[in-house]
Amino acid sequence: MNIDPNDFKKYLTDKDKNTLRSGSQNFHGPNALRICPFCGGLPKLFVEDSTAWVSCVGCDADGPVQKSEIDARISWNTRF
Repeated sequence: MNIDPNDFKKYLTDKDKNTLRSGSQNFHGPNALRICPFCGGLPKLFVEDSTAWVSCVGCDADGPVQKSEIDARISWNTRF
């Protein structure tokens, strides 16, 4: 499912919205991606062939390219 970045907040719980408002980097959820460390923008997961990476929709910062979606998420979330 592709979520338009402009509609992203309607998919969040109230707890998640409060976390984003507070500027906390502790964003939780089963497939959570932390906000961009450079601009505070929303991240998006990309998967092509046998690679995956996360990119910020605000400033186009990219996380490391990995071999699986889960590794791409972990790399993005732990690079701070």
